[in-house]
Amino acid sequence: MERAFGMQPIAKQERQVIDCNHSFSNNIKSNKSSNLFGLKIIFVFAGLNMGGAERQGILFADYLKNRHKANVEVWGLHTKSGKVSELCNRLGIPWRGIYFGAPRVRPIFLVSLLKFAFQLKRGHPDIVLPYVALPNIICGITWRFSGAKICVWNQR
Repeated sequence: MERAFGMQPIAKQERQVIDCNHSFSNNIKSNKSSNLFGLKIIFVFAGLNMGGAERQGILFADYLKNRHKANVEVWGLHTKSGKVSELCNRLGIPWRGIYFGAPRVRPIFLVSLLKFAFQLKRGHPDIVLPYVALPNIICGITWRFSGAKICVWNQR
């Protein structure tokens, strides 16, 4: 049937299973000529507990750090450490928990938003990568103030 429509059969590829407890990019040679070399990339999560979006973000941060030699950091909008911070420690990725007060109480939200904006500015990011709704909204409002060149909205 594939040949009837002029399509070539696709060669079977081996699936690579990634163990999140170990750095998967240690076997990849670094690329110092990468456009991301030395750029500061801040990943922003809703918290430091592990979920699907956080796992995906950590894997991407590890890849950018080891393959492209980007300067990555992970921020969580909660001060309590969790599985994300533990994994960051194992992978050598700097992390930080930032208190972000009640998003449903307008005065607290505005004060928290201003504090976050100033912390982001002090972080000197080139790229901001928020994951899931609240970090996307917060970073979408504040990233230009930080001096970052781009903010990529990541909804999982």
